[in-house]
Amino acid sequence: MQSALIDDARSLDRIGVRQDWTFDASRRVLFKWGVDAKRESAKYDYLRVLGTRRADGTRAGRKDSTSTLVAPRADKLALYFAPRVQLLSSLTVEAGVRLDRTSLTNESIVNPRVNVAWQPFERTAVRAAWGEYSQSQSLFSLQAEDGVSSFGPAERAEQRTLGVEHSLTNGVNIRVEAYERRLTSARAKYANLGGDLWLFPELLWDRTLIERTAGRDRGLELQLARKDAARTDWSVSYALASSTDEVDGRIVPRSVDERHAVHADWSLHPRSGSWRLSLGGLWHSGWPYTPTNLVVDTVTNSPTQLAITTSRTPGELNSARLRGYHRVDVRWTKYFHTGHGLVSLFGEVYNLLGTENPRGFWRDATVKDRQVLLTTGEIHMWPRLPVAGFSWQF
Repeated sequence: MQSALIDDARSLDRIGVRQDWTFDASRRVLFKWGVDAKRESAKYDYLRVLGTRRADGTRAGRKDSTSTLVAPRADKLALYFAPRVQLLSSLTVEAGVRLDRTSLTNESIVNPRVNVAWQPFERTAVRAAWGEYSQSQSLFSLQAEDGVSSFGPAERAEQRTLGVEHSLTNGVNIRVEAYERRLTSARAKYANLGGDLWLFPELLWDRTLIERTAGRDRGLELQLARKDAARTDWSVSYALASSTDEVDGRIVPRSVDERHAVHADWSLHPRSGSWRLSLGGLWHSGWPYTPTNLVVDTVTNSPTQLAITTSRTPGELNSARLRGYHRVDVRWTKYFHTGHGLVSLFGEVYNLLGTENPRGFWRDATVKDRQVLLTTGEIHMWPRLPVAGFSWQF
């Protein structure tokens, strides 16, 4: 039997300042610029000792240990400048540039971006965007529990979008948008591939280093929506998408890849806006998952007894698919306008119908009448979950 001693202490301190400016140079020219500066410090003090114990509870010896003690610091600076020019009464272009600097990995990255908005007709708008983006590793995201003590370089991506939006006379808006995002300089990460949920995932058998180097997201989205109506709002959307990573030279679907997805929302509210009842539904095709390799070893094989042990290893990364996912959520919110701000009380039921949605499969072997029987079943996600709370805006 395995035993574990874990001591995990982490902290993060941050101080920052941000300022944005705009300047109307003329009726057709607008300048935007800003600065965002942060100073961060963190501390990771992680110790894990794994051991084995005999059936009588005595220790059989230490098996493995992991220790990480680091105290990283980072100064981050972001500067951006984005002039917006109305070239024609129906055509506006915004071209900008952003500089991101971090002392954590000693990187300075310049990212250009362009946005174009064209309104050929009164009720029709066309929007296009291209840009480069970078995301440095967060100071609090170090996977110290896996023995990682250094931070990786910033991930970089090139993104393109093209969308058309049209307003009908009955107040319904139609939006069609296509997008592509190419990720380069992707960071490797540890993840659990078996679908189990546990408080200390680094102890599970399926903990695996995924050495991805690049990725791509692309898709097409269609949405119909009606908002700001007298008493009801609604929206329906469909997405055809693909999300993949490059791992060890192979193109692998990402764990959140959804080929098809449908989302619908409906809400009821009075004209005064004092409360709102919302109902939402979601369906998407099954996520990829990693099958489990089950190894069965014979411990005892006598005329009177057959005993086995089993061990598990992850199979080929995300090489199989789960069945489709679907759920319905409901939420009721009451608003109170006070002299000190807006108070909102809400009650919500996640997965109202208690649908059993899979997140993976388990495999095991048992002995019955001196025969080894293989068994399998689904690992389910959260069941019906009621939530209540409040918020105060002041």
